[in-house]
Amino acid sequence: MSGNANLVGDITLNISRARISSTKCCFRSCSTECPDELHRIPRAIRYEIMKNKRFFIPEKSVACNFHSDYSVLSEINIPVENCAFTAAQIEEMVDLLRSDPKQLKDEGQVLNKNSDAGVKADTGLTREQFQNLFHCLNSLRDCLKNDKIASDYLYTYLMKLRTGRTDEDIGRVFKITRWAVGKRLKCVREAMESDFVYQNVNCLLSREELAKYTTFLSQMLFCHGDINRPVLILDGTYVYIQKSTNYEVQKQSYSNQKKRNFVRIMNCVTTDGTILFVLGPYPASSNDAKVLQSIIQSTNALDNLNADDVLLLDRGFRDCVNLLKEKGFDVQMPALLQRSSNKKQLTTSEANRSRFVTANRYGVETRNGHIKTIFKLFQHEWNPIAMPHLMTDYRICAALINAYCKSIESNKGMATEIGRRMLDRYETPNELSNIVSKNEFQYNLSKFNQFYDFEQLPALTQTDLILIALGKYQIKQAASYCQEHFKSNNFQFAVFECPNNILRKFFANFTTGDKQLKLLMARIKSRFRSNKTHDAYILIDILGQGESVVLAYCCSCYNGLRTVGCCSHVMTIIWFALHIKKPSKMHRPAAFLDNYFGEASSSDCDSSDAEE
Repeated sequence: MSGNANLVGDITLNISRARISSTKCCFRSCSTECPDELHRIPRAIRYEIMKNKRFFIPEKSVACNFHSDYSVLSEINIPVENCAFTAAQIEEMVDLLRSDPKQLKDEGQVLNKNSDAGVKADTGLTREQFQNLFHCLNSLRDCLKNDKIASDYLYTYLMKLRTGRTDEDIGRVFKITRWAVGKRLKCVREAMESDFVYQNVNCLLSREELAKYTTFLSQMLFCHGDINRPVLILDGTYVYIQKSTNYEVQKQSYSNQKKRNFVRIMNCVTTDGTILFVLGPYPASSNDAKVLQSIIQSTNALDNLNADDVLLLDRGFRDCVNLLKEKGFDVQMPALLQRSSNKKQLTTSEANRSRFVTANRYGVETRNGHIKTIFKLFQHEWNPIAMPHLMTDYRICAALINAYCKSIESNKGMATEIGRRMLDRYETPNELSNIVSKNEFQYNLSKFNQFYDFEQLPALTQTDLILIALGKYQIKQAASYCQEHFKSNNFQFAVFECPNNILRKFFANFTTGDKQLKLLMARIKSRFRSNKTHDAYILIDILGQGESVVLAYCCSCYNGLRTVGCCSHVMTIIWFALHIKKPSKMHRPAAFLDNYFGEASSSDCDSSDAEE
């Protein structure tokens, strides 16, 4: 029929027809001409109106928010009039009436067309979470006056955050232009900020409310029995941006350290991962300390805290510690080696205190990762055109995480036992380190024999390893350290033992009771520098059981003298000698990448990165 359409004149039918216009509402009685309030009417609604009202709405017609709602269209009286139709319009009308009602039921609402897994992949939320969020956005539903259209608007925005796809790509999913996508994003962004963000983030909570978001481990280590004392973590993150033609912005956003353009964002997170506030953007030329100083001087973000409330910081905030202490805060930060000293290691006391801090900063590091893994928009470089709403989108992501992600607690179920052991070991000296250094064991493999008979050693469980390391991080690193040594030593991990005559001479303090000692040592390659190694030692009792098998340990690395847990190099020996025992039982991480760089993989590459 379409091939002969130009041979047929207009035909008058006793069927009403809507106005065909892309700039005005298709209902002639409506005067709406605002482009932001005009939408294509879904095919399902056009089918129902045609069937029940004998009113034909062409596909290219648009309608205002009011006339896009089927509940409105089904109630209003539409008089049937004689109207002229072209052959093409008649063909379109026949095709519309031939549509399958079952297939049209959910057309125009992507949420209902997708599976539960598809909704999760597109939006980062389950179907139930999406519906919950949708019913929170009253301003969006009031503005559009059509729940199906409002649902598609929200789906579009969440897809943008979740996937980071371009507006053109998202437009192809919804069969709309990129300009229409931009309109949707703006509409939802405004609704989210007014109805959702400030109910879930940037809340100035009381100290008692803040304390509810403090993990039990943090309370044990820092609060000294005061259950209403909050423990907060401050940390800076960044979002990469493209170069700008605005030279002032270009200079302020360029980092000499990273050699890239980005903006800084400051997060404040409780120890269970609840995001309290997100502030920014700040220039890349400012470090974390300068940003925090600016926050204290120009905002009220920390005004609801009292003196002696605890702030956990990393070493990047060292230049503002004095300012925070002047305000009465209890500032906890990992120890630093002074440049003027010749020391290469923290003392046992410094390393133990640093472990208290790092064991409780898990919440902020995890949330910073969630922002970029759940919402991939922040993995990409931002176009300068989009920068005005970068912080709004970031705050919305933070609010979504607070509302729909579980709270964080590392070592869940073992926090009480780990906290008790950390407090017990805090003032324990590292006696093994003193013996090793005084008797020149360090850097001297001639006093050791290579050890092979791991089967004679006691076997430790995963729980035993956690109670030795007082955490899981070092255990996860151990497999990767072993992996490198297997590759470079013909798939052998070299562990050495100290002869018994030397043990009896130097380790009399450890031989009380029925104990049979062994001193094991391994030279562990640094994970950062190819030309650097660390000597790790463990003293074990092969007649012991459980975690009591390991009597003492030390290492030559930066944190190697601590007695609150152990470093990753020490755990590597414990993990291999007392847990895995056989190379065949070991899962080698990313083994498919062995020899990826060929001969170049054996060359040294210096790095200025600090050791752990």
